[in-house]
Amino acid sequence: MENPVQLWSRKVCRSISSALVLALAVICGLLSGVPSAQTRENSRQIWHLKQKHVDRGDFDLYIASDRVKVVSPQGYKFIVAAPDWTVHCFRDETKLQYLSPLSDFSGLQMGNPMIGAGLSGVRLLRSGKGEIQGHPYTSYTSRRNTGTVFAGSDKIITDPHVVDFIARFYHTPNPGSVPLFYYYEHRKRNLPDPRKNAIQVGPDIGVDFRSGLIKEIVLLSCGKESYRAADFEVPTNYARTKELTQVIYTGAQKDELAEVIGGIGFMSEKTRKMDAAVQAGKGQPIKSAPGSH
Repeated sequence: MENPVQLWSRKVCRSISSALVLALAVICGLLSGVPSAQTRENSRQIWHLKQKHVDRGDFDLYIASDRVKVVSPQGYKFIVAAPDWTVHCFRDETKLQYLSPLSDFSGLQMGNPMIGAGLSGVRLLRSGKGEIQGHPYTSYTSRRNTGTVFAGSDKIITDPHVVDFIARFYHTPNPGSVPLFYYYEHRKRNLPDPRKNAIQVGPDIGVDFRSGLIKEIVLLSCGKESYRAADFEVPTNYARTKELTQVIYTGAQKDELAEVIGGIGFMSEKTRKMDAAVQAGKGQPIKSAPGSH
């Protein structure tokens, strides 16, 4: 028969064992309920917008809280992300990429490398509320052009740098929200008279002579989807170019446009080889004109 001291010791041991088991069970439960960093990251929701630009065609925009990705069916992609907000533009098929500080970037450079990083000078005034495809927005207009309608999303919450990039990419005003659509009235402008003004290639090439309602950005669809970290990874082994047009245009487009504008902003592969040969002193000698001997 156990004495009182032995009984007391046995009860203490049982209590300690039960407490340890309970503590271990609680710790295991807490650990099993804490997802890994990667799991938490991939459980985020991002916005996926399909939009159509009047000049550049369709785009897919993937917008997270601290990064954005733009994908063109033409094959090029843009990624801009925290913390440095560098603009990465790359094309997987050619393994070529272009990098730029956000402050130096403009979407207009995709077609004209001579253009600077100037922002749209249109000033917007809040004009009301609306909804498109079940997505609420705040509408803005311009005092100088009452036909302007800029629809800024009320639901897409993201970093101001993301909004800045999208405004630069589309060359739209920036009221501080992601554009869902952007329409404006364009006054009629007379075409220049080629008999009086010679056509020149410069920063003002491509002046818009359209008139009437211009649907600059059209919203095709808008919804949420799961975030995948791999979708926002930028290439680390692609060759770099100092010319954005080298990434934007395909090889065939470069060859066609090089014949028209003499390789301004880029050179076709044929032109590059000829230029390299001339620089190396291997160019074909110029034949003398008949009768010049």
